[in-house]
Amino acid sequence: MNVTVQEIRGNNTECHVHNKLIWEPPMDDGDTPITSYLVEYKHPVFNRILISETVSRYREHVICKLQVSGYPREVHVDVRAVNKVGRGFRSLVVPVSFFSE
Repeated sequence: MNVTVQEIRGNNTECHVHNKLIWEPPMDDGDTPITSYLVEYKHPVFNRILISETVSRYREHVICKLQVSGYPREVHVDVRAVNKVGRGFRSLVVPVSFFSE
């Protein structure tokens, strides 16, 4: 799966900067429909999972800068498809930065 990140600026008073993750479905689902995706955020130095979220079958996810306050200003993110058989392979890791506001 390829994962890309887009920075989105808005007038939302709670979160001025969002990062939108967009990914493609895996090439092979093992003939079993995908039920959800697992998005994991990892510390860039220690490679420790900070947050693990299961998201719907939609292939995008929005992260608000404030949702990771207290964490590093950059996290590494990967995505895995999930179906009734289990979790698929991880995507390539993409860095998500929270420097600008």
